[in-house]
Amino acid sequence: MDLTLRPLDLALLAPFVDSRPVRGLVRGRLRGAGALTDLVVDVDLDWADEGTAAAPTNHLNGRGRVGLGGPVELAFRGFTARYADFDLATIRRFAPSLLLEGRLKTSGTLEGPWRNAQFNGVIQHTGPAALASAVHGALRLGLADAVRVDAELVVDSLSLDLLRLTYPGIPLHDVLRGRASLHGPMTALDMGASLWGPVGLVAVRGTIGVGDSEVTLALEGTFDSLDLRRIHKAAPPTALSGSWT
Repeated sequence: MDLTLRPLDLALLAPFVDSRPVRGLVRGRLRGAGALTDLVVDVDLDWADEGTAAAPTNHLNGRGRVGLGGPVELAFRGFTARYADFDLATIRRFAPSLLLEGRLKTSGTLEGPWRNAQFNGVIQHTGPAALASAVHGALRLGLADAVRVDAELVVDSLSLDLLRLTYPGIPLHDVLRGRASLHGPMTALDMGASLWGPVGLVAVRGTIGVGDSEVTLALEGTFDSLDLRRIHKAAPPTALSGSWT
């Protein structure tokens, strides 16, 4: 098949999918061959998410095998996302504890059922005023009753100014780089990270709990060459080393 969607209402998929987790209109081009349970596709699609306020447009350009129907609804099998761009309001419908605003842009491979798919590739978080963070590595996002994350990531850039838009208590304005690992449910997420930037080197380990209205922290770590002037403008320049709990 070689279809141009002008547009396609996702309600038309109801006979093929037991429950439709998304709704709205899809525009673009869809090419494919095979049975619905094992379909080789090449897509370049825009989807207006009518399940979210303002119906943000999300984009996917990719190629690979997918399976439609059955208890998992949608499964990826060696699917390569050449470029994807999703509004975080759409993602938050499936992962309510993800409080970040802006958009996620990705490229990489997807494998497995969509509610527990393994992603390997690049993820970029973008916000206003050209603020952006980027990581690459392996990420599995489990979308069950409790959202679960398993990730081993290289942090190419972490914009603390972008994070401050959601978590204004962050005292820094720097961009950090390093490595991070995240494992467990969002309500009790085990994390370890080693990050560095103009403020110095900071290593963190512990647990983060993200709820509907609060974030709990149980962290400890070490720091090296810490410059307090990057935290508070009135402080003198420093190069401190030590640990914290």
